[in-house]
Amino acid sequence: NLTKVIPAMDHLDDQLAKICFDKKIAAPVRSAAALGRKTCNRFYVKTDDTEIYRFAMAFHPECKLDYFKDADWEEEWIRDARALLYAEYERKYARYPLP
Repeated sequence: NLTKVIPAMDHLDDQLAKICFDKKIAAPVRSAAALGRKTCNRFYVKTDDTEIYRFAMAFHPECKLDYFKDADWEEEWIRDARALLYAEYERKYARYPLP
């Protein structure tokens, strides 16, 4: 389910970050967590390569763009996502009359 990808990646990143910065955890484990974060982020940035993740999150009743606000995403990214949604609506749906 596309709407679960970004929250799952955010959760994974949060958990790995906690390990990375917890001085009570052995250094090799913290290093492994840091490499895990780096690997996850290589894939995470790819979600920006396609609009489908933004559309899926924005149109999901439980998420909408509020998810990104609540997760403290950059305001510019949220504005860009909103603009992308409006542009897609204008391009594909605005010409049809409302029922």
